[in-house]
Amino acid sequence: STGTVCFQGSCGKIAVIGGSVEYVGAPYFAAISALKLGADLAYVICAPEAAPVIKSFSPELIVHPGLDPDSVIPKLERMDAIVMGPGLGRSPQVEPLFSKVVEFVQKKNIPFVMDGDGLWFLNESIRSGIKPLPSAILTPNIMEFSRLCESALNEKGV
Repeated sequence: STGTVCFQGSCGKIAVIGGSVEYVGAPYFAAISALKLGADLAYVICAPEAAPVIKSFSPELIVHPGLDPDSVIPKLERMDAIVMGPGLGRSPQVEPLFSKVVEFVQKKNIPFVMDGDGLWFLNESIRSGIKPLPSAILTPNIMEFSRLCESALNEKGV
């Protein structure tokens, strides 16, 4: 015995905010990868239409349908890290959630990964003067990287 007392969640609770009617695979892979790398609990917070499909992929994932900021932000209080964007989609209804999650991360300074559509919303926010996100990890592909650079540097063709 090591004398260490472990309980469910003591090795990490990860929230993946993503998944829309069109894109259910990306949040599944992000969440299941977190479990395979050692996190205890992986939550997927997704569009209601995506929830049954994502849940059917794995009984290990905890799936919360709904992207209303008032219900999502309290769930994030218990998380050790947040991933935002895989399969999220670019619906105008998602923008308020993006803003509230960024505000939450800035206040709590917890690890924050932005991918896919999360980067698209970040790009839009750079243009309107978003505050720095010191704990953020960005995972852009080449096109997303180019868009971010153009917005950050205010130059085309970067």
